[in-house]
Amino acid sequence: MKFRNNGLLLQLLTFTNIVHAQTSADLKALHTDLFNNYKKEVIPIENTSKQLEIGIVFYLTSLNSFNEVEESISVTGALYTNWTDPDLKWNSTMYGNVAFTVIDSDSVWLPSMFLVNRVDSMNPVGDDVKFPAMISYTGQVAYNTGGILNAKCLTDISKFPFDRQTCTLVFIPWGFHAKLLTLNSLSDKALLSFFTPHSDWKLEDYSSRTAIYNNHSLFYVELTIKREPLYFTIMIIVPTLLFSLLNPLVFVLPVESGERVSLSMTLLLSYTIFLTLASASIPTSSKPMSVLLIVMIDMIGISGTIVIGTIVSAKYFYLENDKNLGYVMNYFIERLNKRKKSVEQIDENNELLKKAKYGSAVVDSLIFYGTYIAIILIFFSYFSFVVF
Repeated sequence: MKFRNNGLLLQLLTFTNIVHAQTSADLKALHTDLFNNYKKEVIPIENTSKQLEIGIVFYLTSLNSFNEVEESISVTGALYTNWTDPDLKWNSTMYGNVAFTVIDSDSVWLPSMFLVNRVDSMNPVGDDVKFPAMISYTGQVAYNTGGILNAKCLTDISKFPFDRQTCTLVFIPWGFHAKLLTLNSLSDKALLSFFTPHSDWKLEDYSSRTAIYNNHSLFYVELTIKREPLYFTIMIIVPTLLFSLLNPLVFVLPVESGERVSLSMTLLLSYTIFLTLASASIPTSSKPMSVLLIVMIDMIGISGTIVIGTIVSAKYFYLENDKNLGYVMNYFIERLNKRKKSVEQIDENNELLKKAKYGSAVVDSLIFYGTYIAIILIFFSYFSFVVF
């Protein structure tokens, strides 16, 4: 992590310096003298031709939640800011070597930092919590503000549950032109000194930067989070794969058993119920739509095709001698017979019956191998998509 400004380090060293010989009377006298003619409503600029530079860094303490439907993220964090106020300097030797003091933040000028893409309200960050301010004898003021931040975040759930989301928190000092006030990021990363990990989301990146946009100085915090996919893999993907592999096995059962149609219908209904329950765990978004949901709908289509295939296969198997097989089935049977090296002599009285049973076997083979090929291609395409 790179620090672009030594101000934070100097501030910490100053504030942690051991102070000797200071008394309560010294602190009271200092406070009286500092704020005798101090106007907190006036921005602390000694020369109006210069900008007030505010150092800023973001402390991320926790990821609270991520809502794909509402496209929002909730985090808890704090903004550390520091700047130099020329009206708050003093000679430490005149006040018992007091190097710094902590005061009520209502007594000094503070920059109002707003979260631009906030979703709940347009209030300054930390407006509901009062934080103290720390002042150094050099006039440097350090102030922390923060709380629960709910921000808008564009989502992409097409790779659910192997998705990554990048959310940007945009902070701005509303009301201050960039020529008057600029923000300077003290670190190229958000600080995780007090961070508590989330069980469902892994924090992968937490960069920060400043930029000038529309004549305002902005502070960006970009958070990249990755979903932990284990729960959804076990509860959704694995059952979907098992259902899809079980479906074609109905053609292994003999037609004479009479259980093909009932088994295929049972699997179709079972998977339909499973899809209804599992869809509650899949984010409901149309742009973009989760590819996993498309895969599950494809499995419903394949299961329906298998039900139709079992019915057609049973029809040909129990076809009576005086029924016609149809042009399509006769065409397939003739094509397959031509590829055989030898053809047994068929009794004219039983020719249609044997052809019917042969047609039933043709339907079984086509759907059995066709569905397995389709299932393999669908899952291969899905995993290739989510990986790459």
